Order: sequence, then structure tokens, then C-alpha cells
Amino acid sequence: LAARRASDQTLSGILNEVDGVQVPPDHDSGWHTYFAYEFFIDPDRFTATRDEMVAAIVAEGVDILPSYLPKPLYEYDFLVNSKYYNARNCPVACPHYQGEMDYSKVYCPNMKAGCARGFFMGWNEKITPEIAADMGNAIKKVLTYYAK
Repeated sequence: LAARRASDQTLSGILNEVDGVQVPPDHDSGWHTYFAYEFFIDPDRFTATRDEMVAAIVAEGVDILPSYLPKPLYEYDFLVNSKYYNARNCPVACPHYQGEMDYSKVYCPNMKAGCARGFFMGWNEKITPEIAADMGNAIKKVLTYYAK
């Protein structure tokens, strides 16, 4: 955990230098364990789309994806159309939940925006602070290039 956090702090420190980037915050209630690293951008601060910037970052050698999920979980077919994996239709229509859930009526604007603004990378203890610095400098190079 300490190794992952040290690498994260290195990457976050570099990305914090770019206007329009929001890195994972620490909270008084606990610490990130960093199985993944996701940061967000303000799209109005850049001249390229998120997907164009992801492609440019990948070209720099960084293994990065456009967000953890391409859309909010509540929009996936298995929830919207109640296609669950078991006979009791858990997690929604089961003995553990007394109400009725209709995911076709769910809308969470912050989740929707997060899916559209996020950059996602897998994270583990093999990513040293030196590797994180290389990643951060490559990402910063691309984001700075596309900054307004």
C-alpha cells in the first residue's frame, strides 16, 4: 500500500501542475489503496476531445483508458431490462429489497459527466515513483499541448 501511495503522490503532483485536471483527493476519513488511478479533466479547458487525448497519451507509451466505465452502470442493459444472473433477480427484485427499482428512470448527472471526463489506469505496487514520474510527464506533455 505504501508503494502504491508513493507512486500515486508522484503522479498526482505532476498532474496537479496542469490547469483543468482533477486528481484523486485524499480524505480525512481514509486513504486510497489505488488498485486503479483515475483522474478527470474539465473538457472546456482543452482543444481536443478526451478520446483524442487518450490516443495521444497511449502513443507516448502510457497504458491508459478513457474512464473506468464508458457509461454509468445504471445504463447497462442487464439493469435497465432486468437481465440478472440468478433466478431471484438479485440485486433488485429479491428478498433483500422490498421496493421496486426501475433503472430506466435513474439519472445521475455527476456519474454521467465523470464517465465522459475520466482517464483510467490500472495501478499496483510495481509502478515505482520513477515510473509514475515518466507516466506523469508523458500525460502532462499531451494535456499541455492540447490546453487552451
